[in-house]
Amino acid sequence: MHRHRRVVVALGALPGWIYRKRIEYIRVDADDRQQDLPRLALAPVARQPELINAPPQIATMAAWQATHRIPISFATGTDPVGAGLAASLEHPGGHVTGIVNSVDSLAPRRLELPRAILHHARGIGMAAKPHDPRMNTERSAAESAAAAPGLTISIAEASNPVELDAAGALFSDGAPLDDQLRRSAHLVDQLLSGAHTADMAIEQPTRFALVVNLRAAKAPGITIPQALLLRADEVIQ
Repeated sequence: MHRHRRVVVALGALPGWIYRKRIEYIRVDADDRQQDLPRLALAPVARQPELINAPPQIATMAAWQATHRIPISFATGTDPVGAGLAASLEHPGGHVTGIVNSVDSLAPRRLELPRAILHHARGIGMAAKPHDPRMNTERSAAESAAAAPGLTISIAEASNPVELDAAGALFSDGAPLDDQLRRSAHLVDQLLSGAHTADMAIEQPTRFALVVNLRAAKAPGITIPQALLLRADEVIQ
């Protein structure tokens, strides 16, 4: 007699999975049409999968709205407690757990970097995807950190890589996406092995990568200090 085949849904699918034998994976991707996620979540939820892995928080919210029973894991959450997905990071207490992709303590460091490049800067620009819930959290943290030195925060919206190139970001500083996806695959494995979302603390990133964009600095004639380049994990020439 064959064992019942287990089913896992990957909503807002991204790479980084651990594939296990005898598990059927249903991949659902909105192709950047985030507004379609709530509708797309309904059909796979109807199949009663054992687990839903929804890496970005907007996909997690769509899955959470579609079911309050099936366990859900995420890989790039922003504010799961504020969104109502969990009671706390330490004790989620419900059917959702995962990994957040940013921490408030990173905001002061992010403000130090542009001021190290432009000593008299009074305003800082942040590139963001429109309607991305992560931006609200990161903007709030940045504005709090910017209050003391008297800086202003401006948002440059970019919906796709082409628009992001036009925004000309000098640097990025945050948790590497690949790290989080690999770690989230282990969380999926634990959940399929019998762990419970209510008891699994939502993890915070432990490694951050600084990327400096010399290409963006070249056009306006900005010089990046050598000390900052030496700190960078990656330099875009």
